[in-house]
Parts: sequence; C-alpha cells; structure tokens
Amino acid sequence: MRPSAVLLALALSALVGFACGTSNEAPDAAPAETSLSARDYILAGDEFNDGGYVDDAILEYNGAIRVAPEMAEAYNIRGQAYGRLGEFERAIQDYDEAVRLDPTLALAYHNRGLAHHRLDQYDLAIESFDTTIGLEPGNSHAYIDRGLGYLEMGRYERALEDYDEAVRLQPQLAMAYASRAVAYAFLGMDERALEDGDRAAGFGFSRFLMDLLFARARELR
Repeated sequence: MRPSAVLLALALSALVGFACGTSNEAPDAAPAETSLSARDYILAGDEFNDGGYVDDAILEYNGAIRVAPEMAEAYNIRGQAYGRLGEFERAIQDYDEAVRLDPTLALAYHNRGLAHHRLDQYDLAIESFDTTIGLEPGNSHAYIDRGLGYLEMGRYERALEDYDEAVRLQPQLAMAYASRAVAYAFLGMDERALEDGDRAAGFGFSRFLMDLLFARARELR
C-alpha cells in the first residue's frame, strides 16, 4: 500500500515554498516604471511574496520576465509562486523554461521535482531530483526529497540509501533522521526506526509528529 497518508506531514515539512496562500488585502502596488530592471521587479515581487500577497508577487515576476525574457531565475521564482498557489502545472512550465535557459540551475530542477511530487508524478519527480543531485551532489535536501518519492512508490530500501546519504552529508538534519525512521518503520525495523526518531527529536523534530508517523506506518505495512 502506498504510504501517502503516513507521509503527508513529512511531505508538507519537506516540500518548500508551497504552503502559504494569498491574503485578501494587498498593499498598493508600486506605480509602473519603464526604467525598472528585472532585478527591481524580482525584489518587489519578493516583498509581496514574503508578505503572503502571492498574486501580486506574480505580477512583479511577470514584469521581470517582460524586461529580461532570457533570465532563468525569474522563471524559477515565478514557478515557486505558482507552487504556493497550488498551481503546480503552471509552476512546472516555468521550471521547464528556467532549465531550458540555464541547464545548470539546480534549484529549478529541485523545484520541478517538488511540483511533480505534489501531482503524484513520482517518476518525473525522481528524474528532476537526479539532475539536481548530479549538479549539486552535496545537496542533502535533494536526497531527502528523492527518498520521499521512492518511499511513496514503496521502494523503501532505495529510499533508505538516499536518507543514509542525507545523514552523511548533514548529520544534524532532523528531517533526514525523521524520513529514515519512517522508511525503517515500513520495513518493520522498529528498533532502528525508534533510534532515528529519537535523533530527529533531539535535533528539533516534533516528537508528537514522529510518534504519529510511526503509528500510521505500523497500520499500513
């Protein structure tokens, strides 16, 4: 059985940039300025985005793309904003354009993997994470997120390999231990699961959430 229900809390914690929605009342947008650079638009968009005004942020990122249509970063950032709105297909379109313009932009591949994951497109997600890791082999979060894809597909041993690497790269990363603990739990390796759960809690992961994940894993395995 695919462990989607068990891993929901982990996924929400691990997948960055998709949690916040928009606010009903945004501050007044700055008046149009033809002399604004793409960087000016991005900075303005980031201000709106940080305040939760995602729709307004997208308008600013549109301005950046209009001024600098070959700027890969602008597509990547707008894709993240679409992801925050739950518009993952549109986000993927922007990530595709970002990596077309800059095939070395690891963050865009990573973000595309996260968007595919949210659409339950685990094979495509893993492909994007593979590219991220190829470009940034020291990116522990990419291993965690790829491992989550393997976990969703029931490939627990393969997920463990990624979590082991994440722990090796960043030995104090709570999410790496929490994710590995869940994989151990699905494999029936309860003692190791509890050990990693304790390590995760020691690095700040919620003990309540860890216990909940263990309980759900035992129900579904």
